[in-house]
Amino acid sequence: MDAIFESLNLEPDNVNIIRGKLTRPEIRILRFPMNSSLKKVDDLLQIFGPKDKIPDNDLLPTLIYSSSRNATGQVLKVVNEARGSCGGENNPHSTLIRRYHAVTGKLDKVDIIGGFEGAEFPCISCTMALGLGQNWSRVRRVITIGRADPSNICQMIGRCGRDGKPGLAILFMEKKRKGGKNKAEDFSSSDKRTDDLRMDALAITPVCLRICFSIDNLLGYIPRSPEDANVSRERLREESEGFLACKCSNCQPKEAELLRKHISRMTLENFVSMCENASDLEDIDDVVPKKKGNTRGNNNIELIPILSDLSERLIADFAHFFCFQFSESSSFVPSDLFDQEDADAISKSLDKIQDSSSLNKCIGGEKLSGQSEMLYSSVKNFLEGDDYQNHLAKLATYNQHIEREMQRLLREKQEAVDRKAQSEKDKRNEAEERRRIAADKKRAIDLDKSSSSELSSSSVEVSKSSSSSEELSLLGPPSESIFWVGRSPASQRIIGGGRRRFKRPAR
Repeated sequence: MDAIFESLNLEPDNVNIIRGKLTRPEIRILRFPMNSSLKKVDDLLQIFGPKDKIPDNDLLPTLIYSSSRNATGQVLKVVNEARGSCGGENNPHSTLIRRYHAVTGKLDKVDIIGGFEGAEFPCISCTMALGLGQNWSRVRRVITIGRADPSNICQMIGRCGRDGKPGLAILFMEKKRKGGKNKAEDFSSSDKRTDDLRMDALAITPVCLRICFSIDNLLGYIPRSPEDANVSRERLREESEGFLACKCSNCQPKEAELLRKHISRMTLENFVSMCENASDLEDIDDVVPKKKGNTRGNNNIELIPILSDLSERLIADFAHFFCFQFSESSSFVPSDLFDQEDADAISKSLDKIQDSSSLNKCIGGEKLSGQSEMLYSSVKNFLEGDDYQNHLAKLATYNQHIEREMQRLLREKQEAVDRKAQSEKDKRNEAEERRRIAADKKRAIDLDKSSSSELSSSSVEVSKSSSSSEELSLLGPPSESIFWVGRSPASQRIIGGGRRRFKRPAR
């Protein structure tokens, strides 16, 4: 508000301000974190189901807001890919989605707005250039890509539900913004209320999103805590006004997750029931379609002779088809519409071609009406022909030979492994036998040594006993001062303090 006064050089005292509430309770707001980058916007793959299950005229009328003109083109590409319409982003008369931005020509703008109002196509990829001055009651869903000013987002999501019926707003927010605040801990109470701060706060706040937008419109900031006094006042005001309970992704996270898993199945017929009874939806596995790569064959792969024959046949058949379509002279030739590269792309993707639609993906779309059907018929005739059938028979024989050789090599390898295992086992057994024999020899040697030692001890005892007996016989009878100690004659000693006396022999 202050910025407006300053820009217009107005004094607040000279201006009468009428304040009102901009709350839209009929719009259900879902905020989802982005799993892909802003440049790729692959998160849109989970929003749109395949064309063979939901026709274009049954899709929800949707506005997809991006931050730049280039991003609107990428949105066209991803949405067409999700629907299975390869190359549809290059069709200015698409019945699925078209784009609108500031540089769009005046006549194109008229055609896009008129076509959307006339239900010629259900989706528009746009920037904020398609924001003001539109009051379409047809819009049921608005998708915003990336973080943006909350007041701008509020204006964008306000495009849906203008007829009072339920509307769905999906806010895809990148998880991390370079140089921004990406966690609650990054914020502080002293932060100024800048546009960047409001933008980052909207991406992480746990507060009811409906209340957040209401407070931002009135007070110019996004509350980051449910304990905020203004949050409590706004909640009481909504209850007093009789508003229905909010079902945003912050208030009903489980229902929001169920809606996200089923959102690709939404149609005009089941939209209201799915939004109002989201809790009744089945909790299915979260399967996000993967982004498909280029369907053209690898140009670095050299074609085998049989596929080269197919390419030549396709070029010849298209030349006949071209002459039939343009019987008179034309300013271009068949190779301008279908050249060698296109024919080789079909040949290299032969195993992926199941019908004319899959063939159409290989060449990026048909350039003449009936071209895909003609080329598929040519491919089918080639596959049923003798040349290709003989090729398949030779290929089967070769594969059988390879299989037999593989089995033989596997057997030889297994036999070698078994022989090696048996050899190692024999070596272990021999080593154990050698250790056993060595142990037996050592035991025998120890036993012999023990026996010899015992015999030697016995001989020593006997000799000692005989020596002692001889000594005692020489001593004669003991005197009074001599006494004997010991248990046996062999161990007795003569101990005493007196003089040893020997009997003098007779002269």
